[in-house]
Amino acid sequence: MTLDPASTARAIAVEHGIEPTGVTEISGGVANYVFRLGPRLVLRLPRSAAFAEDLRKEIAVIPVVRDAGVRTPAIVAQSMLGAAERRGGAARGQADSPYVVMERVEGNDLVEHNATGAWAEVGREIGLLHRIEPQEIKGVPVDAGADGRPVDGPVEQGYLDARTAEWLAGWIEELGERFDREAPAVLLHGDLAPQNIMVDDAGRFAALIDWGDAAWGPRAMEFAKLRLEDVVRVLPAYKDVVGVRFAPGELEAAVLWFHLQWGLSNLMGPPRPGERHWTAPPAGRLMGVLRFVASGPPEPWDKLIKKVDLWV
Repeated sequence: MTLDPASTARAIAVEHGIEPTGVTEISGGVANYVFRLGPRLVLRLPRSAAFAEDLRKEIAVIPVVRDAGVRTPAIVAQSMLGAAERRGGAARGQADSPYVVMERVEGNDLVEHNATGAWAEVGREIGLLHRIEPQEIKGVPVDAGADGRPVDGPVEQGYLDARTAEWLAGWIEELGERFDREAPAVLLHGDLAPQNIMVDDAGRFAALIDWGDAAWGPRAMEFAKLRLEDVVRVLPAYKDVVGVRFAPGELEAAVLWFHLQWGLSNLMGPPRPGERHWTAPPAGRLMGVLRFVASGPPEPWDKLIKKVDLWV
C-alpha cells in the first residue's frame, strides 16, 4: 500500500519543515503505520487498501465532530488521493494511499492507566457526538449493529450447551423488549475503547482518537467496547449532555444487550494473542459480563440480570 512507510514518513516530515531524524515510528497500530513527526505532529499511513478507506472516512468525519465540540486532534495536512493521483507523489517516495498529519496528543491511553476520573468526561464527549444532526458524511455507513439469535452458532459448533443457550437467548430477548430497536441512528465513534481514549499525565481526559470505524447506528452500540464497570461511570454524564429522555434502565438494557450479542458472536472466533484490547480473546466480552454481574452492579443494572432456577 505504501512504497516504503519509513521513507514516506521522512518525505512528508521534510514538507513540514521537520528533519528526517525527527521521525519516529510508534508501534502497535493495527490499521495504520503511525509516526511522530517532531514533537507536535503525528502521521498516519494505512496498512492496506481496506484501511485506506477508513482513513478517508476519518478525514471526512473529524471536522464534523470537532465542529460539535468533541475533543479530538485537528488535521494539519491530508491527502485523500494515492500517489498515482497526486502530482509528484510517487517520485517523492510518498504513500500510494491517503495519509493524514494530525496534532499530537500528549499523554497515554486508558489500556494500562486507571484514570477513573476521566470517564465522566468521556460521557460528555460522547453526548456531544450523539447530538450531531443526521447528515451525509462521505464514507460513513449505517450499521444496524446486531440481530438474530447469537446462541445458535455456538450450540451447533459445540461452544455452548443447549440449556445455557436457551437461558441466554431468553435474557437477550427480555433485554430487547426494554428499549426501542427502531430508534433513530446517531453518529458513532465506532471504536470507543480504552486504546482510543487519551488522558494527560494527571489522568484527565485529553482526546478521543481513531475515527476509522465511525458509523451511523444505535446509540447503545457505542458502549459495547467498554467494560461494563466503565460504562456505569460514563452514562450519567452522557445522559446529562445528550438531550434524550430515557425510561429507567432503558439505555442500560440496550448496552447489556449488545455486550451479550457481540460476546456470543465472538465466542467462536480465533485466539488473538498479544492484542491490547480486552475484547480480543474470543470469550473476553462474555467474561466481562460475568465479572460485572459478580460485582453486584448498582441500580438499574441489578434489575437487568436474568435469574435462573438451576433445578428446572
